Amino acid sequence: MSRRIGASNRWLLGPGAYFGAFVGSMVLAVLLGALDPWIGATAALSVLAIFVAIWSASTSIAGAIAALVCAALFADGFVVDQMGRLAWHGTVDLERLGALVFAAIVGLSVRAVLWLSRKPKPVPVITTVAPRRVPGFATRPHRTMHL
Repeated sequence: MSRRIGASNRWLLGPGAYFGAFVGSMVLAVLLGALDPWIGATAALSVLAIFVAIWSASTSIAGAIAALVCAALFADGFVVDQMGRLAWHGTVDLERLGALVFAAIVGLSVRAVLWLSRKPKPVPVITTVAPRRVPGFATRPHRTMHL
């Protein structure tokens, strides 16, 4: 079995990134919507923005976009309206979307910095040594004749 770069995190780069973004955003938004009378919509949006930043730093760009879209829709449907109804609230929705976009950009920037600062793996040097030829010996085994 060959081991490729990032083989341990392969599920975060494929469909798992979308599924995790959807489930994580949904669970957080529903919980934060239920806690809205105590914490408020701004704190709930901050928690969703932290989720988007962490998810963006740990997945691919497509996973970051999926987390951003899911978090924006769930924030509008469950944190603001609390009944799952999507509605346009004017410039306030643009400000919420801007905060989530900023969180995704921060997460992707952290991922890029970590990727650029990693140490490169040493390249193995393969050396081949030619077999020594000893004078007086043939290079192939002799065929013997049996009588």
